[in-house]
Amino acid sequence: MAHEIWGGEPAPAELTERRLGRGRVIWGGPLSPKPTVELDVPPQLGTAKWIWRKEGNPATAVPPGARYFRRVVTLEEDSRIESARLAMTADNSFECWVNGRRVGTGDRFEQVYVMNVAPALKPGPNVVAVAAVNGAEAPNLAGLIGLLTIRLQDGRKLEVATDQSWEAAEKVADDWLSAAAPDGWAAAMELGPCGMVPWVKPAADTLLPPETSEGVTAYTAGRNDVVYPPPGHEVWGEGDAGAGFAVGRNGICVHEHGADHFPAVLVYPTSVTDWTHVAVVHREGTPRLYVNGKLVRTGLKSRFVVHPGVGAPHARPVVSFQGRVADIEQFDRAFGAAEIGGLAKVAPDPAAAGAQPAVGLVRGEIWQPGTYVFQTTDGGHREIKVNDLPAPVEIDGPWEVSFDPRWGGPEKVTFEELEDWSKRPQHGIRYYSGTAVYRKTFRLDPATVVRCVEPV
Repeated sequence: MAHEIWGGEPAPAELTERRLGRGRVIWGGPLSPKPTVELDVPPQLGTAKWIWRKEGNPATAVPPGARYFRRVVTLEEDSRIESARLAMTADNSFECWVNGRRVGTGDRFEQVYVMNVAPALKPGPNVVAVAAVNGAEAPNLAGLIGLLTIRLQDGRKLEVATDQSWEAAEKVADDWLSAAAPDGWAAAMELGPCGMVPWVKPAADTLLPPETSEGVTAYTAGRNDVVYPPPGHEVWGEGDAGAGFAVGRNGICVHEHGADHFPAVLVYPTSVTDWTHVAVVHREGTPRLYVNGKLVRTGLKSRFVVHPGVGAPHARPVVSFQGRVADIEQFDRAFGAAEIGGLAKVAPDPAAAGAQPAVGLVRGEIWQPGTYVFQTTDGGHREIKVNDLPAPVEIDGPWEVSFDPRWGGPEKVTFEELEDWSKRPQHGIRYYSGTAVYRKTFRLDPATVVRCVEPV
């Protein structure tokens, strides 16, 4: 029988197939299946965004419990799939199905889980369904992120990333894993920034105060700030703090700045003498520091809602960084070790990198006349004279206020007068955590506009 099945010749070098009775004989070639497409290692999440159901501010704290997410992916009827991989993770855990078939789970947000979903896909509409759980007993940060990559045999590639095109729900019906258009679902919310990543080469030391989450111990001279921590109480609100960090030849510090609050919440003494990749990632109010792609220290948890400080507008004086900075970015998701390691492998271009530009504009509020002297870090100074100031012009009446619906606020409302959000009856305003735009048209008498400042 063996001779009838295999024949008397040596096994062929390539995999061959022939019919035998009602079956097939597959013979020759390597014993293991030939891989189709190699995934990047570590897996990258590309343009994927951290998402959650619209409720409060998931980037800081939402109630614990399960939330549900869906995305319908439609493949052309003649599509022939070569490979399909779903890279995903969640804070704190997730379980995923494709067309009702369970394809994988994960319970470590810092790890990206990769699932082979090709056997579960089919031509036409496909339902990707995820149950994500925000653990712990009290409200805390939550999020889901994933990227589905489908490669077709004709060479095309389809990527489906988590973003606001996904649907989210708090409760689901029995058929939610496969129903094409169930009731009770709404667009998911994309989460806000939570990571700062530059390459730096300091030319001076920086202040390394004791690590603490209280007080104003870092509000002093000697910080070599790459990113100045903006005053959270002035930019966002009383319960908010801006985050920044300093890098010196002697170490790295992460700072917070809020009302009567300016501590160093993470202090890492180390030698930094050449180009170094630094990543500061906040999760659940706790900073994590990565140096050259490796986690080196976890700081102290904040009692404030923390916002990364890259590009945040404020009126505080800022001293330029002593050294060189390249490729400073702020990301809208808290990267895991795999993604940070990938960023650290791309070295900066020394020719394109330069010193952090000095502040060439001083902005502030002057409410009384006099002569003011501004001194710069290079020892220079500039004087301006402020003449008599006109009386303030009161702007009363209603204001048009626009909130970001992605953060749970109303798109547009009218305030009859300026008032505290927490005193508004609408929940979307009372608990809103984000930026709103106030608009009002008024007439200004040209006679009240006079030049009050003269250079000396």
